[in-house]
Amino acid sequence: MNGYEFFEQWFGGRNEAFAPMFDLGKITAETFESVARRNYDVAADYFDLGVSQLKAVTASTDIAQLGAEESRLANEFGNKFKAHAEAYMRIAAEAAESYSAWTASFVETAKHAAAQKPAVAAVRAAKKA
Repeated sequence: MNGYEFFEQWFGGRNEAFAPMFDLGKITAETFESVARRNYDVAADYFDLGVSQLKAVTASTDIAQLGAEESRLANEFGNKFKAHAEAYMRIAAEAAESYSAWTASFVETAKHAAAQKPAVAAVRAAKKA
């Protein structure tokens, strides 16, 4: 018996009870993946900046030329970094929207479950009688 079969045997048809938590896990995993991919892009840009600066230092014979090249590289990197910051803000906004929608759905599910509870208790009491 594998883990999934064990889970199915143990929880059976109660998967709907865990559905909100599975949804929350999915939202969290997608957000984490987006941030990790963006971090990878940022690291690549830092590495590229370092390599470009090293090339500029080793290829330059004139201090004014080196200063101009360093200024260009810094400006280019600043633009990339600004784009990354905007992307992080989009990721945060999307995550906030997803978590907000999940919370609203979870509250509605809880209200529905709470409304069903008295009816279930009444049915059980009737069966015992």
